[in-house]
Amino acid sequence: MARNASRTQSVAGAFLLAGCSASLTIGALDTLLALSANSSGFPSFSSLFPSLGLLVALTFAGWAGLSVMLGIVLRSSIRPRALSWAAALECSVVVLFTMLWLAGLNAVSSFTGDFRNAIVKAFLVACVSGAAALGAFFVAGRWEVSARGRGRVRFLMALVPLSLTTLAVLSCAGFTQAVPWSAAGAMAAALLAVSCAVSYLFRHSPALSAVMALSLAIVICTPAVSFVQARAGRPGTPPHSRSGHTVPRVILITVDALRRDSVNCFSPGGNLTPHIDAFAKDCLLFKNAYTPSPWTVPSFVSLMTGVDAAVHGVNEYFAPIPSRYTTLAERMREAGYLTGAVGHQPQLLRMGRGFDDFDFYPKRLPYNGDTTAGKLLWRIFREESPTHKLTNNACRWFASHKDEDFFFWIHYLDPHTPYAPPAEYIPDSPMRARMGVEFGGSASTVRGGNRCKTQAERDWVKALYDAEVRYVDDNIGRLLDQLRAQGLYDDALIILTTDHGEEFWDHGSFEHGHTLYNELVTSPMLIKLPGAKAKGRVEAAVSNGALAPTLLDLCGVAYDAGAFTRPSFAALLGGSGGYTPAPVFIGATEYYEPREAVVFDRFKLIHAPDSGANLLFDIEEDPGEHHSVVVTEPERTATGLRLIEEVTAGAGEGGGEDSGEGAKDAFIEGELGALGYL
Repeated sequence: MARNASRTQSVAGAFLLAGCSASLTIGALDTLLALSANSSGFPSFSSLFPSLGLLVALTFAGWAGLSVMLGIVLRSSIRPRALSWAAALECSVVVLFTMLWLAGLNAVSSFTGDFRNAIVKAFLVACVSGAAALGAFFVAGRWEVSARGRGRVRFLMALVPLSLTTLAVLSCAGFTQAVPWSAAGAMAAALLAVSCAVSYLFRHSPALSAVMALSLAIVICTPAVSFVQARAGRPGTPPHSRSGHTVPRVILITVDALRRDSVNCFSPGGNLTPHIDAFAKDCLLFKNAYTPSPWTVPSFVSLMTGVDAAVHGVNEYFAPIPSRYTTLAERMREAGYLTGAVGHQPQLLRMGRGFDDFDFYPKRLPYNGDTTAGKLLWRIFREESPTHKLTNNACRWFASHKDEDFFFWIHYLDPHTPYAPPAEYIPDSPMRARMGVEFGGSASTVRGGNRCKTQAERDWVKALYDAEVRYVDDNIGRLLDQLRAQGLYDDALIILTTDHGEEFWDHGSFEHGHTLYNELVTSPMLIKLPGAKAKGRVEAAVSNGALAPTLLDLCGVAYDAGAFTRPSFAALLGGSGGYTPAPVFIGATEYYEPREAVVFDRFKLIHAPDSGANLLFDIEEDPGEHHSVVVTEPERTATGLRLIEEVTAGAGEGGGEDSGEGAKDAFIEGELGALGYL
């Protein structure tokens, strides 16, 4: 009776284990097949091997589980020592890669910067992997598998290294444009050579040789590929970069959704931004700077191309920069600058054109995320990019390229929604228990009046936003301190600005994208010239959409003025020639009825072309824009309408299939949903 019960339990456990193993194996194979059919999820060649290595390791784990199931059900025998070694190696590979990804050590570049910290983490990873292997060695020794079952298992295992080699060779052209066929072939040959060499050394134990070959190939080839790409194939150190420019380094710092009145040097009396305020003492402060749009995508297309939103026509979540425009990064690279970017914003993942090194988060899946195993791995290995990590990445980039002339862009997503500041920045308040320390609900729910109905609730949401502003300010201070420590600060041209502001019920609504009032379209813009040779306040109204020609002028880079719709304002920074005040145009609203605006003289006209509604504000007398003077100032209204018509008459010029909505992207769409857009 006891023997029958034991056998029943064994069979039940075997089928449970078989179900889990089969599910994992099928999911991993599902992903491998998807990768061979569609490689679009791979950002680079080096991401191929860690991903495939991890998936194959998971597949091996599934096969090991199936072999254990056979040993239980068939009650047959195999030498425990051989099974123990195989299980130990398989388990160590799985744990090793899991820990490498979690510790952020899956690439050679992880060891640049804080080398001691990386070594400590690597040591801990090795200890955990070794302990797992030791445990698997002793546990596996208790199981028995028949000779027939052993032959089948080693046959399947022996196919994996050769299959992986073939997949790498056949698919490498689709994974990257940076690594040539010769490099891909060399890495495939190295993988095959390692497999063959180890198989020969362990020829008396085929199963062990297959596992050893795969383990060594993954562990050795992965950092080798990353190293080769970093040194040769990666465009981070292009051969055309050179020194000797009039302005050796240009650094653009953009902060998403930063209200101008949150920065104390623009709105005295607060205490949110002491580091930015200290930086402002070395800068020209633009008191009346505007953004091209009240939301991210059209604003950055304008900022990177120098073309008004009404002309470039990009007003969709998934749209890239139209190919008919040359970007600022492309122009700087052509002038001999190394170009790099670090940031976090899913809407900007398609704006890397012209950057030699575009390190933007969230990272695309290094595997097909629509498969069973892909979804599992995405939940486990999703890379987060908090503000302090972006700062660390930027500081490492500066350390690596401090002897080169470069154009570098860093974009902070904070204080954009969701408002989730680190604990040390959250103020004490009874609202912590009532509303929590994070606010990330859909903006449409708030606008619809279903959330944040009371003033106390709204004040708490604003307090969380302010906490994120303090967090970003501390990181900007750390970034500037690093530039000073490396001797890069003094002769650098540094710009700090934003893509749009944020509304906190100033005009009865919330967040951004929906109106053209000043809380959304005024920009805190600071520009530090090399040597800080010009300081003070600039009263003229300008758009940060004119930064492209302005920076080119300051750097002495020639360009065709006809490529831009906004004139350079370099003369305001001490450049040659005089500056003629020009109207500032704003447009491309994200929600509700389309609206356009123009700032001229001391007035601002907001126009709705579909309904014909107009609002005119005297922004000197009424900076909060609460009292329209459209009735009492008909001539000013007519002037504003004429100026808007002059710009919109050129809307869509050049047209083209890339001027509207970009192709749908499930990954970007999911990330935008997490930010409350979709």
